[in-house]
Amino acid sequence: MSMSTSIIYGYGSELKKSKNIRAFILNHGDTIKIMSEKGNVLALSILKYFEDDNNVEQIYELFEDYESHNCEYGLNGIIADIISEETNIRVEYRNGQDDGKEYIIFPETMPWWLNDIEKTLTEESLNEIFERYFKELKIPCKYGDIKLEYFG
Repeated sequence: MSMSTSIIYGYGSELKKSKNIRAFILNHGDTIKIMSEKGNVLALSILKYFEDDNNVEQIYELFEDYESHNCEYGLNGIIADIISEETNIRVEYRNGQDDGKEYIIFPETMPWWLNDIEKTLTEESLNEIFERYFKELKIPCKYGDIKLEYFG
């Protein structure tokens, strides 16, 4: 039996469950419709669920199979997908396997993989982006360097 370890480095914040997720989803309905046109059908189902005024308490369980653009599962992945779609910055949702926490991060990568917007980012501009979305979600945001380890 072999074992492998993967480490992902990035800059971001822990992402806790938001009691304001319904308002957030509804506020970004146009973005979700664009994501749906690009093939993200489950995002549209989440939007319709909230438009029908359904129970917010069950949303995390109902949509635990939501797959974010970076192939991580969990409803909070839609937050990273919305941020990425609206800012054109490759923000990822990560489920920290070893600590059980969830994160939104801008991952470290090769410079030639960055788009023009990402190349101009500073720590301050990235903080402003995170703060804007986390404030809307009513979740505390503590920015910083993040190291996530995955064992398999």
